[in-house]
Amino acid sequence: MTRRGSIVGLLATAAVLASIAPAEAGFLHKSGVIGVVRGQTARVNVAHIGCPSDPAAVAREPTCAVSVKFLAGDGSVLPAVQMPATLMLEPCKAGFVDLSDTAFGNGRLAFRVEVGAATKACSNNLLPTLEIFDSDTGRALIGLLLPAVQKVREAAIR
Repeated sequence: MTRRGSIVGLLATAAVLASIAPAEAGFLHKSGVIGVVRGQTARVNVAHIGCPSDPAAVAREPTCAVSVKFLAGDGSVLPAVQMPATLMLEPCKAGFVDLSDTAFGNGRLAFRVEVGAATKACSNNLLPTLEIFDSDTGRALIGLLLPAVQKVREAAIR
């Protein structure tokens, strides 16, 4: 990646971070449309940041069922990927779901991401990010924080 490309990526990340409002219960995290090409992997990382300061209290925090969807430009769930994926995240733990280049062939794939929790209590404790990296080297090309942008009812997130 060129120096200019790195600066553009950094500015894009800063713009996303600046637009984020504090998450409220029942929010769905969404990305804008982003593209990947052959040799790149898109990864959605989700951290359960509900980490009580008292270690004994961690056991009382709920495990969160987190839905991760990769969506095509028309809103359909990408058929080549086993979706929706559900991550079961304990407090202070993280997980990820990948969309590898084997899922879309030789062309360019434009997609967006939605991340939601099965309960409102978990929704406040999620911190999802989207990264694109080189499939062969693992070198990160871009990373974005996914803002909480849409308030939804619990049933709509599942």
